[in-house]
Amino acid sequence: MMHAMRRLAPLLLLAACGGPAVATDGRWFGNMRPDPVAAGCQPSRASLVVTRNAVLFTPDEGTRTLEGAAAPDGAIAAERTTTGANKKPYATRFAARLADGGINGTYTTPRCRYIVTLKRA
Repeated sequence: MMHAMRRLAPLLLLAACGGPAVATDGRWFGNMRPDPVAAGCQPSRASLVVTRNAVLFTPDEGTRTLEGAAAPDGAIAAERTTTGANKKPYATRFAARLADGGINGTYTTPRCRYIVTLKRA
């Protein structure tokens, strides 16, 4: 989590100079549940920080951080690709939308797909 906070500080400074705020701006927290339930895919928690210029999504209580953007219409997208233990790309993606006062979406990894439900902090 500390790593994400260090990366967040410059983004927050940039956000102060950015364009108009979008409805999703702020901090969001919630749950991730596997869909469908698969071996090795466990329910977990996630957080999301949205500024005018950037999105930081941290699944699994901060084990990695995905970077992306939020659109004025409430659409959110973030991704991160690293090299897996087998030396192949390991792509993770978060896609969501502001709906009914919360953010609902999906987080996908090569092994698992999660339904994500976040509420404003």
